[in-house]
Amino acid sequence: MNNDERCSVCGGLLFGATESFPACSCLTMRGFRIDVDHIADVGDRGRKGYIADRWASGELIPEGPVVPFRLYDDDGELYYEGRFGDATDEEGLDIQYDAVLNFGEWDAGCTTVKVKRAGVWVQEIG
Repeated sequence: MNNDERCSVCGGLLFGATESFPACSCLTMRGFRIDVDHIADVGDRGRKGYIADRWASGELIPEGPVVPFRLYDDDGELYYEGRFGDATDEEGLDIQYDAVLNFGEWDAGCTTVKVKRAGVWVQEIG
């Protein structure tokens, strides 16, 4: 996809979209994807393109609407940006944050997840 393609469902621009990982919130995806790695060494892609669609147990992460996220360390430094499927469990609790924050904690010591809701970045966990 190129940067001026539009969502076939709502007509919104699909910035950073790929065939497998939509960038429009009217669509859904399973798991999460890292789109930008702010801590990678110059010339190294770092974690950019990292994809997780299963829990450690091997079970698939549920599918949900696409939501952009950012992972920060405890000093507020932005480490990663990406998108995930905003899934909930049978009790209505958000579960995708667990997968994203677990990755960030394990990989780089991230402590906070912010998501973009209605055009505004809000802290969801941390």
